[in-house]
Amino acid sequence: MVVAEGLTERVQGTSVFLFGWADSPLHRGLAQRRKEMSWFKKNPDLNQIRPDLGPPPGRQYGLTGHGLGRSIASAIRESTDGGILGVQVLALPHDGAVEIACNVESVKGEPPSSDWPTFNIGGQPYCHAPASVITKRVSELAAPKGAETKGTAIVGFTPRECRGLAELALSRNIGEFWREQRRIRM
Repeated sequence: MVVAEGLTERVQGTSVFLFGWADSPLHRGLAQRRKEMSWFKKNPDLNQIRPDLGPPPGRQYGLTGHGLGRSIASAIRESTDGGILGVQVLALPHDGAVEIACNVESVKGEPPSSDWPTFNIGGQPYCHAPASVITKRVSELAAPKGAETKGTAIVGFTPRECRGLAELALSRNIGEFWREQRRIRM
């Protein structure tokens, strides 16, 4: 609570929303607080949002950057015409910027270009979008708006890494590899 109060005093315009143990006596969870703030709505009514500390948020406090992130996320999403095959994506505020958070799924069929990793399951071809394709497209969409990417992070495993871990688990007869993975040294 002291940190939140200090932040709103030192950084003009900062709004703070408390959750968990800091949200005493209610102790509401993060998901509940986000619902209350219309976090998941495309166009939240900013006049209805009441922070626990600091002034009500406004578009001048960074939410326009989130709008750009949403438009980029929408453009690369598989379900959008011209989107990237197998990509599910959200734009999330993160560390003073907007994170374009993607889940990349393997897709049955031939790859749209030669730089896409491919593999076969039961004689059927599969492929997935490489991180380089996603990063390039995000940069292309951000540049005309005067924005740039800060970096790239890959969390989880590529299909090739998953296969290697599965083969390792099978070769060692480990039925619940997720329990044993930390104990195995290479």
